[in-house]
Amino acid sequence: MYCIAVYDVAIKRNPKTLKVMRRYLTWKQRSVFEGELTEKQLEGLIREVRRYVEEEEGDSLIIYILPDESYVVKKQLGKREEGPSNFL
Repeated sequence: MYCIAVYDVAIKRNPKTLKVMRRYLTWKQRSVFEGELTEKQLEGLIREVRRYVEEEEGDSLIIYILPDESYVVKKQLGKREEGPSNFL
């Protein structure tokens, strides 16, 4: 399945949340990630990130789940944020 995840957590919890998200998905922009996940990987992501998302303090995580990337139509304006390169 193809997932797009968006999170908003307090600054003090952001580094740990970011680290978990990067293990599972590709960073796209600020707190936005996307990529292919299996059901088990999605469960692992949710289990791990739940430690850092404090709902009672206003934090949130939204995950949009699609069958695959072909269901996503992207339109982008402005600067394209580039993640780490795979080039060695």
